[in-house]
Amino acid sequence: MWQGSTKTIDQKWEEGWPAIVVAAEEVAEARAKRDVLAELLALRGLLQLAQDEMGEAVDSARAEGLSWATIGQALGVAPQTAHQRYKNADRHRPDYHGPPRQWWKLNVHADHLARCRSELKFGTKRLLTWRRGDVLLLQLKKDSRPDPHARITGTLVYDTYHLDEGGESVGLWGETFRYVLDASEFLPTKPFSLEDITGLRGVYSRQGQMNHQRILDEDVRAVAHAAGLEHLT
Repeated sequence: MWQGSTKTIDQKWEEGWPAIVVAAEEVAEARAKRDVLAELLALRGLLQLAQDEMGEAVDSARAEGLSWATIGQALGVAPQTAHQRYKNADRHRPDYHGPPRQWWKLNVHADHLARCRSELKFGTKRLLTWRRGDVLLLQLKKDSRPDPHARITGTLVYDTYHLDEGGESVGLWGETFRYVLDASEFLPTKPFSLEDITGLRGVYSRQGQMNHQRILDEDVRAVAHAAGLEHLT
């Protein structure tokens, strides 16, 4: 479906093409131009996306009851190694207690932000491993033309989700989403942009609207400080 497209990499990101596909194309494009620095940056982003996708797949496998031995075999590592790398996946099991809070970046169009805030809801076509209490940073899409240094002004605190079978998302945002996330509260943040925070390990500036992204654990403290939400860490 994507081969032979004349769209640019930036257009593909903004249109919400599968992140892993566009990231790989970005690597290939940089390599074709023999831009070594751009290739390294693109490879870094691709690696991060692949790691996130791997974590989500392990989460799903554990939620379906697959053993660490089976998962380890699929990954080509020992069961103990798989468990050590992805032990947070066990938060989906009924005997798991006290999950740590995770932080996420969710891109949103400016026209949708007010309803997200007033209704404590967010529409999405894709579910990730959100869990109750997670911080969902609402980042304005670039085509909304926000202040480039204030793309994030608020966050939702995730509670649960439901399948949109009755057209709720169309009524809220004029667009159909498969799922609606329900939040327990909206918290305003200090206006900031992830791109302006120096020293972050993750790459957070090239994702499309539906390519939501987890903030790496090692970046959470800096992001929380920029948002003025240190009490949530």
